[in-house]
Amino acid sequence: MKITNKNGYMLVEVILSLTIVFFISTIFMLNINGIKSLLNNIQNDFCSSSILNFINNSKEYCRYNQTNGAVVFVYKENKLMFYSNRKKIYEYKLPQKFNIYYVNARNNEIRIDKTGFSSDACTICYKDGKGKEHKITMCVGTSHVQIQER
Repeated sequence: MKITNKNGYMLVEVILSLTIVFFISTIFMLNINGIKSLLNNIQNDFCSSSILNFINNSKEYCRYNQTNGAVVFVYKENKLMFYSNRKKIYEYKLPQKFNIYYVNARNNEIRIDKTGFSSDACTICYKDGKGKEHKITMCVGTSHVQIQER
């Protein structure tokens, strides 16, 4: 009977082990990309809803307190601020990597009267964390605010 010492792995064993590790890491990377995409979509929905609620809450504040106000868009800081009687009432900052790039309102503000209505039509455009453009519009007269996808 012949006894042999095995000093290492056979080539087939090494290739099989590397294949298994590669396959598992590929599945893991696909899941991470899917999670990042899902997180971006959730943040986008939250951002759009927050902007919409911010404008509607500002209108409600003016109506309830019988005062005029203005929603101001600050591009450099990616935020919205609501002022009434020269005092800041509310502020909303967009999520990280999101940025406002266009607002077609006069002086970058929406003026709201004491009944909660605005005579300013407005379109707010922003980009999400993946660079996709999103648009929120506000109609004149009805003061209806809606989210639109591009």
